[in-house]
Amino acid sequence: MDAKTKKSIHLALTLFLLGISIIASYMWIFNQEAKGECNEEVQEVSEERDTILSEFADLENEFDSISAEAYKSGIEIDELTSLRDSLRHELAMAIEQNRDDEKTIKGIRQEMAALQNRYLAIEDSVNVLKAKIKEQEGIITTQGTTIEGQQTIIDTQGEIITIAADELAKEKLENEELREENERAQMLQIQSAGLRFLNKNGKEITGFKATKYVQVSFEVSGNAMRPKGNVTYYIVLKNAQRNPIKYVGSIRCCGGKTFYYSTRETEYFNGVKQTITVTIPYEALQGEKLYAEILISEDNQSFITGRYKAP
Repeated sequence: MDAKTKKSIHLALTLFLLGISIIASYMWIFNQEAKGECNEEVQEVSEERDTILSEFADLENEFDSISAEAYKSGIEIDELTSLRDSLRHELAMAIEQNRDDEKTIKGIRQEMAALQNRYLAIEDSVNVLKAKIKEQEGIITTQGTTIEGQQTIIDTQGEIITIAADELAKEKLENEELREENERAQMLQIQSAGLRFLNKNGKEITGFKATKYVQVSFEVSGNAMRPKGNVTYYIVLKNAQRNPIKYVGSIRCCGGKTFYYSTRETEYFNGVKQTITVTIPYEALQGEKLYAEILISEDNQSFITGRYKAP
C-alpha cells in the first residue's frame, strides 16, 4: 500500500469518527432537551394536582362551615353532600389511576365549580333566613318593651322558628277552612224533586193502567258562586226498602261508596235555576212504592226524593 492510499484511508477514518462524534453530540443535546421538557410537563402536572388538592381541601373546610350553619337553620343539604362526595370519589380515582390528562382535570374543575356554586346558594339561603330571624327578633323585642307582662322576649333562634312554624300551620288551617267553605258555597242544591208514572205513550197514568216509564223531575237552584260548565247527574230508582232497582251502571262517590244508577244526564249549568227531567223505562207494579236518588258527581253529594206510589 503506497503512502497516498494510506493517507486517504487515514483521512476517511478521521472524517468518519468526526461524523460519529457530531451525531453523538447532537443526540445527547436532543435527549437533554426532551428530558427537560418532560420534567417540565411532570412538574406542571404535579403542580396542577397539588393546586387541585389544595383547592379541594379549602372546599372541604368551607363545606364543614356551611353544613353547620345550614343544620342550625333547618336547611336540607342532601344535594350538596352528594356533590361533595361525588367530587371526592372522582378526585381519589384520578389520583389512584394516575389520570392527569386535560379532560380529567377539566372535568374535576367543573365539578369543583358546581360545588362552589351550591355553597354560595346555601350560604345565601342561610343569610336570608338569618335576616328574617333578626327582623322577627326586632319585632318581638319592640312588643315586649311596650306591653308589660304580656309579651316574653324571645331570644333564641329556635324559639323564633317554632313561632314561625306555628303561624304557618295556623295560616294553612285557615286557608283549608276557607277552601272548604268556598267549595260548600259552590255546591248545587236540588229542590222540588218528584216522580211521575207514564204509560207506553209517555202519558201520565191517572187510573189503573200499566206503567211503562217512571219520569223523575227535579229543580236545580241557581248559584252565582258555581263556575259555569257541564254538570252530570246520576239518577237511580229505589224500592220501598231504598235498595237500587233497574240500574245500568255504577260509580264511586261519597267517600268510596258505590252508587248504582238507572240513568245519567249531563247539562250545562250557567248559574241560574234550571229544571231537569229524565225518563226511565220501568214497569212498576200497581201500588208499588218508589224513591229516586239523585247524585251530583262533581259535588260528590246525593239527594233522595220522597216516596211515590204507582197507580
